Amino acid sequence: MTYKKKLFLNFFAIFAIFTFAIIAIQYNREKAYKIESLRSHLSAYSIIIHNYIDNNSTDGGDIESIKSYSEITNLLPTDLRVTIIGSKGVVFFDNNSQGLTVEENHLQRPEISSANINGVGYVMRKSSTTGIKYYYQATNYDNYFVRLALPYDMNMATLLKGNNLYIYFILAMFIIAFLSLLLLTDKFGRSLSALRDFAYSKYKKNQLIDFPDGELGEIGAKLFENFREIEESKEELKREKDKLTLHFSHSTSGITFFSKERKTIYSNTLFISLLNAVTDTTTLSIEDFFTVSEFKNAVNFIDNNTKFPNIYEEKMESNRQYYTLRVIIFIDKSIEVIIENVTSAEKNRRLKQEMTSNIAHELRTPVSSISGYMETLIEQKDISPDKMQFFIERSYVQVQRLTDLIRDISIITRIEEGATEIEKDKIDINEIISEVETELKGKIDKKKFSIINNVPSETLVSGNHILLYSIFRNLIDNAISYAGENISLTIDRYYEDTDFYHFSVWDNGKGIEDKHLSKIFDRFYRTCEGRTRQDGGSGLGLSIVKNAILFHNGTVTAKNRKSAGLEIIFSLKK
Repeated sequence: MTYKKKLFLNFFAIFAIFTFAIIAIQYNREKAYKIESLRSHLSAYSIIIHNYIDNNSTDGGDIESIKSYSEITNLLPTDLRVTIIGSKGVVFFDNNSQGLTVEENHLQRPEISSANINGVGYVMRKSSTTGIKYYYQATNYDNYFVRLALPYDMNMATLLKGNNLYIYFILAMFIIAFLSLLLLTDKFGRSLSALRDFAYSKYKKNQLIDFPDGELGEIGAKLFENFREIEESKEELKREKDKLTLHFSHSTSGITFFSKERKTIYSNTLFISLLNAVTDTTTLSIEDFFTVSEFKNAVNFIDNNTKFPNIYEEKMESNRQYYTLRVIIFIDKSIEVIIENVTSAEKNRRLKQEMTSNIAHELRTPVSSISGYMETLIEQKDISPDKMQFFIERSYVQVQRLTDLIRDISIITRIEEGATEIEKDKIDINEIISEVETELKGKIDKKKFSIINNVPSETLVSGNHILLYSIFRNLIDNAISYAGENISLTIDRYYEDTDFYHFSVWDNGKGIEDKHLSKIFDRFYRTCEGRTRQDGGSGLGLSIVKNAILFHNGTVTAKNRKSAGLEIIFSLKK
């Protein structure tokens, strides 16, 4: 379909809808006006009848005292039906009953019911007395109702119709507008057709397109001229595109190209985010790269560069985030700046370095102790049996500490480096708690410690047995070791939603200082260095708890209870 036809049909539809809307509105207004005129006449007739009753009744408004209504009805239109109805709904007079006896109570007739409420009621319906369709008006005069009705015949239908003269006028105007529209769309359509031919045709050098006269034709000619200039610059832009293609393969990097005048040629969306992240602000524009102090070394390199091409690299840190900055100066003195967030790799490197150092530090104490005990046993030949037994027992304690440390390190390594390979089964939490109680029974009895398990039966979690066991073992073991003597530990499953079980593990011990709460899940963190080393803790227990809970898609927090003791709140996915 041509643009001319599309434009014509669209405008035609709009004009048609507008025209018929005006016709419909005006028609309804005409009809409403004529209905109001009809009601005005009926109201006048009703007042005449009411005055007649008042003047001719023995007691004003006593319709039973009037012997005949023919004197007044003879003065009214012959097709007007007049009915006088008492206040209780009994018909006293009907000039069109044709000898029929009307015994039905009329209070429930819609026009009477409406008049009883509003004073006047109107309705269009078929009479149950005569079987003829009437337009009714009933007026309430307290002691009686005057109901008037006109047959809804062809004369009435004609009366209620709107005047059609204005319709013909609007249609005539519509035809004139239609013809004008036809002329306008012809010229407009030819201009659009020329633009379409230009848009879809393959550009050829020295190509000419004839645009019609007029504003649209001038716009089309200007567009064609601009397009021709763009095509002539295409080779220059292609060289810039090749440079962009060379470096945009690094999708995780923020990349920007500057001209030698340091104006932005192109920048991907990540560059501005990383630029503001490095400088800790959200107000920088791309070209502010050359003015902020964080990049002064790179800018100095650009300012003093005499070798082309040349590359500058720098590592940066901001808000505990690590970045690499690379600047490339091309032969044409244009500049490429690449910013990459390497926080994950840098943190992993530092974390492994720190963990290695911590592990070595943790291993040093038990190994030194064992070495000292063994050296004493070897060198002192006359050592007493009691002393020898003491050294052997202390060595065994340190060996157990080494075993626990190696186990904890193995669990953390397994979580972080092999999470996708860890198997999951349907695990009953109560069975896990029972296993922990059995293993720690000796420590529980020694500290006179009690465990209150309020976890309902059939609390099933899809998870790894070793990791779930490590959660409850470390929480219970920590409470036994550090909460104090004669302490009770309560395990609650306090809430359950569609996907998660929510647990609370709390004791009535001494708790910990609030300043430590945010750090107790960190590796090798100790609230009391001397006490923890004496008790043989590795400093990894609560870190294992946190990582194991995260592996099961849960969350964990710690707080001191108002009464006493420490509470660990966490969730596990069902």
